[in-house]
Amino acid sequence: MVNRGIFPVPSDEGGGAEQHSYFLTNTLAELGHEVHYVTDVVENAGFHKNVIVHEPRTPMLKQKANFYGYALGHFIGNTFAFKGAFSVLIQERFNFDVIHCHGALSSLSISIVRNRVPLLFTVHDPTPYMCRYQSSLERLIRKAHCRFIDMNTWRNADHLITVGENIKQELMRWEVPYEKITVIPSGVDTDMFKPSAPNDDYLFEKYNVKNPYCLFVGRLTPRKGVKYLLQALKEVDIQCAIVGDGPQRDYLMSLSKNIGIQNRVFFTGFVPLKDLIALYSSASFFALPSLAEGLPLAILEAMSCGLPVIATNVGGIPDTIIDEYNGFLIETEDVQRLSHVIELLAEDSKLCQEMGKNARQIIESRFSWRSIAEKTVEVYRNCRCRETG
Repeated sequence: MVNRGIFPVPSDEGGGAEQHSYFLTNTLAELGHEVHYVTDVVENAGFHKNVIVHEPRTPMLKQKANFYGYALGHFIGNTFAFKGAFSVLIQERFNFDVIHCHGALSSLSISIVRNRVPLLFTVHDPTPYMCRYQSSLERLIRKAHCRFIDMNTWRNADHLITVGENIKQELMRWEVPYEKITVIPSGVDTDMFKPSAPNDDYLFEKYNVKNPYCLFVGRLTPRKGVKYLLQALKEVDIQCAIVGDGPQRDYLMSLSKNIGIQNRVFFTGFVPLKDLIALYSSASFFALPSLAEGLPLAILEAMSCGLPVIATNVGGIPDTIIDEYNGFLIETEDVQRLSHVIELLAEDSKLCQEMGKNARQIIESRFSWRSIAEKTVEVYRNCRCRETG
């Protein structure tokens, strides 16, 4: 299992692909498989006894880095991930059933030196052809990366896993064969993220967050659409906790002040896992108005904690949110609709409870890590059979 190399695991600072590989690795180990895991780890990280960790010791990305710093972080992270993976392959004499990668550049590099070991790659993010970007230079860089790195990675891998059906359809549009792609979403630890009694006094004392409030969790970048959430909140009388950090934090704090909602919006920065679970448990509902996504773990965590979710109709989100059943789907940048459904949930606690219960049931039936790991093992076996057969 080869992490992207962007963040150490498990991280309080974001990195959905990193969190995905961490939980998948430990669950595969619980199922009895030995997993060599190439990743940097945080202090006191916990691993199953069947996990053997190999740390490439990558220089870490600063959370407030802009797109260009983030792109450099991806390049450095994937380079160190490849270096670490290649060292393990040599050390173990390529004696592996499969190699599973989560970063495109490291996967492409490994595909050249893997010595016939089946290679899988998980596509976590939408392509730049599925997204809109404010900067023409960023759009150009992302499309060049897709053309020269991503597409060659898709061709060289033995099998691809996508976290959503529409990402699979996008890959097929670029002539990746249907049979080469399996949709397996991200999962969530349902024992860790579960409905529990609110801890209002603790959260108010530590973060000044007051009930009732809605919740956003994610990196503060233009792609996450937080500015549309703030604009929608202008007309609705509810608090909002913004959990996360990133290059847009100062701009978003200034925006909340300019539109007069600074006393109702609380920017917490990144928070420890214990506090994140408490914030989920005490919130009324969750909102993520992203412009583009794969399948954000934050949505799964919120649903697992029994929250209804308001999210945009992008990426793997429509595979998860059933409109008006466990939340609401809206179109990107539709501030008016976003404001309307926020008001609807803010004024109807019974509706929140019903939708939140439905959300939890969906997570338990489809998105537990054990279920995700079992589906992934089946893909491994099929790839191994094709290679040896």
